[in-house]
Amino acid sequence: MDIGLRRLVLVILSIAGGIAGVFAILALLDQAYGNVSIETYGVTYAILTALPLAVFIGIWLDYFMGTKLLADGPAPSAAPARPARGAAKPEEPPAE
Repeated sequence: MDIGLRRLVLVILSIAGGIAGVFAILALLDQAYGNVSIETYGVTYAILTALPLAVFIGIWLDYFMGTKLLADGPAPSAAPARPARGAAKPEEPPAE
């Protein structure tokens, strides 16, 4: 599968997962408190709940689908690391 298609699938699945997560939360709240719906919860709050859920799901999908949409770690540096100030200098071999 092409990397662009995998990334598109990742975005679609993460948005769908965020929306499904909102409805799951609403169902749990309705069971716990009764009479909780999208109207009583609020559309703005539903959107602000779906966005972080979609990002959370997207991070995991990025890892498992291997889309490399997010960086895996720090970028490798071109220069070797310098020793810290005051660090012991490596010993030189004895001159003959």
